[in-house]
Amino acid sequence: AKVFIALPLAYFGSKISMAHAVAGVLLGTSLAEGLALLFMYVVYLKNKKTFAAIAQDADKPAQGTLSILKKLIVFSIPVTISACIVPMSAFIDSGLLLGRLILSGIEQTEATALYGRYSGYVLTIINVPSAIAAAISMSLVPSISAAVARGDGPFMRKQSALGLRLSFTVGMPCTVALFVISQRVLSLMFNIAPENLQKTGMMLSLSAITIVLFTVVQSTSGILQGLKKQWIPMYTLLAGVVVKVILNYTLIAIPEINIFGASIASITCYTISMLPNLFYVRKYTGRAPVVHLKDFYIRHRDPGDTTQFDCGGHWFRSYAGKYLRGSILAQGDLDTKIETKQLYGSFRSCAEHLNTTSDAALVAAREKMKSERMRTELITNV
Repeated sequence: AKVFIALPLAYFGSKISMAHAVAGVLLGTSLAEGLALLFMYVVYLKNKKTFAAIAQDADKPAQGTLSILKKLIVFSIPVTISACIVPMSAFIDSGLLLGRLILSGIEQTEATALYGRYSGYVLTIINVPSAIAAAISMSLVPSISAAVARGDGPFMRKQSALGLRLSFTVGMPCTVALFVISQRVLSLMFNIAPENLQKTGMMLSLSAITIVLFTVVQSTSGILQGLKKQWIPMYTLLAGVVVKVILNYTLIAIPEINIFGASIASITCYTISMLPNLFYVRKYTGRAPVVHLKDFYIRHRDPGDTTQFDCGGHWFRSYAGKYLRGSILAQGDLDTKIETKQLYGSFRSCAEHLNTTSDAALVAAREKMKSERMRTELITNV
């Protein structure tokens, strides 16, 4: 829709002036987004009865509007901030890079042309695979969050691994291709003067490294958002962007580095964001959360004949595929409580039922002891 609406408006606007052409592109983009929103609303109205007919969990009380709105706000704020960080960084770069290039000793005309080739040619090509990575990230959130809600650990891990594989499948070939044949790609897509082609190609080759980094950042952010850890990618990306701004300010003013400092800063930014994201993805998808040794027996393989371990056959699987079974409760320590804040789906339900059973058994045991004491005192008095 953007292409079919924005391009004609840009064409007719160019008949008047370049400013009208740009305004036509912006107007066309806004109209296309509005039509997309209207289309989704129509689809929602068409399927509203189908959504209402979906069976609900009868064991859970219905949530009020305010409760649902609160959860949406808590989830959407970090996601929205994360989506704004990169555009905000680009806005800062637009006002920072040109001034730092001039400060490095490059004349203003040449610095403007250099910045124009970086932002107009290099970033335009880099953003193509980045858009695909954003689509992969958005598709991961609903599938992983649904798996978490069902307590389906294997499917959640499968979708997470698929997202990472797709990221590398998209990002790595693009990085290698643009790194190796950057000048040919530029010549194919743009009409660049031969004297400027070599330096622009070097900028594209260096910036191509950011593609694979950014695709992994996007996929891991989607995975963490699906796991309800939406604050983590926001903090990691914010940390990376802060370092990027500092490096842009420092490196671009060095005459030997100049515009290549922007590429170095971008690589550093996404590396800083990617590494902790991967760590937390491994942490929250590779093992069951909040499992303490004092609360569970743990076996790394299928116990099979459970009499071998004298545990009565009551085992369940963790996200990492380990076999777990409650220990202290089985031995009579009824005051033990299982932490449920970071458990999902059937795991959380199971833990809540165990806690409820523990409370009921504890009350029954105390009543029994009280009755026995009264009986002993009565016999003694008699």
